[in-house]
Amino acid sequence: MGGSLYAVALEDGSMYGLLGDGWLAMPPEGIPKARWPHTAVWTGSRMIIWGGTSPNCGSEGGVCSDGAAYAPATDTWAPLRTEGAPSARSEHVGLWTGNALFIWGGMGGGGSHAPPFGWCFVGPVSGWVLPTTKAPHA
Repeated sequence: MGGSLYAVALEDGSMYGLLGDGWLAMPPEGIPKARWPHTAVWTGSRMIIWGGTSPNCGSEGGVCSDGAAYAPATDTWAPLRTEGAPSARSEHVGLWTGNALFIWGGMGGGGSHAPPFGWCFVGPVSGWVLPTTKAPHA
């Protein structure tokens, strides 16, 4: 999803179709802004994109604080909830735990380090939550 070609951000995506043995264009409706060093995880039914850097993102030095989920079964994108989401960041760690997206660390706007704690995205209904235990500082 996204990426760049000769320093130009690309705002499209493709997926490989095993049955047709070829590449298929993803729908442009609802696709997140083009970005790079973002998180992309597969949940078993959806691909979730979050964070990253883009000249099209906010006022925090081009660092994104949003994301979207793509569902291949319906060929649709849906924005992630932003209420309670982590601050804008790129170069962070993103991990799918089996039932939640965990975001940790990274760089914020202007090259500053993002806060040294994490968030979990537990789905479109619950949204973002802070873990209940603290981890050691890196």
